[in-house]
Amino acid sequence: MDTSIPSAYYDSRDKSRQKVTRGFWKTLDSYKVFISELVIEELSAVTDKVLSIKLSDLVKRFHVLNIGEFEMQLAKEYVEAEAIPSRALTDALHLAVASVNDVDIFLSWNFKHSQY
Repeated sequence: MDTSIPSAYYDSRDKSRQKVTRGFWKTLDSYKVFISELVIEELSAVTDKVLSIKLSDLVKRFHVLNIGEFEMQLAKEYVEAEAIPSRALTDALHLAVASVNDVDIFLSWNFKHSQY
């Protein structure tokens, strides 16, 4: 799971997306959910410290996958192959971590790259 999903849990700017996210969140107990170190880093970087703590608490039950040189290189290759736009290296890194760890399903609410 990338950062977009836990972020949407508390993001009240789009009430329908927040409602869908919260409903979806209730189903996650049935699955083994993985996040990467990058998700932890991105949630910790939220400037609103109260929100940052809430977000961190939201994902603390998930398994955290490490990021190494191989994952970084694979993310760069995704960008070089134009599978992901160059401006979105962190998104490529989320995908690389999932790929290297044989994650069956990659979850994201990020639709920015569907057309570029």
